[in-house]
Amino acid sequence: MSETKEAKISISIIEGKFEISGSEEFVNKQIENFKDVITKTLEKPTNQVSSKMNSEIPIKEKHIQPSEKQSDVQDDSYSHIYVVDDEKIRIICDIPGKTAAEKTLNAALIYAFAKNNLGIEEANVGEIKTVCQNHGFLDKVNYSTHIKKGDPKLYLDKGSGKERAIKLVRPGIKKAKEIIELIIAD
Repeated sequence: MSETKEAKISISIIEGKFEISGSEEFVNKQIENFKDVITKTLEKPTNQVSSKMNSEIPIKEKHIQPSEKQSDVQDDSYSHIYVVDDEKIRIICDIPGKTAAEKTLNAALIYAFAKNNLGIEEANVGEIKTVCQNHGFLDKVNYSTHIKKGDPKLYLDKGSGKERAIKLVRPGIKKAKEIIELIIAD
């Protein structure tokens, strides 16, 4: 029987604190996953965020193991866009777009981008629907069509029903960053 070595890393930027503990293999993997966040955290202190709008979406437990919950870790450069609180992603910015279809596509990209930053590759379409509803532009009749026809070059539309999800591809990540940069600049 092989012995598992326990490891721990703890970073405290004026008690903003970022801590990972577990097996040596797990900690090394998480350090690699959060290398950019750790580096940015060490470069500048974290800021507190006040919410303008609050879209709460739970992070699905099936995607994150209890020892891997990342709700306290967020890239500060997106703190004006979303926050993670109590295992929920909350979109706190106004979502740009002239029509419900444009806003729905932009909400899908922003939400999927936030999940991606947390290491969750797929964003449930029902969760995106909740974002649209919370922001006041949900088109109940055409919502599914807006997601399906949004822009097939930006994400993969997978599954059906409650299991339906989107997964950003490189052009989708790039487009999400462009939308976020516009929001931040506004």
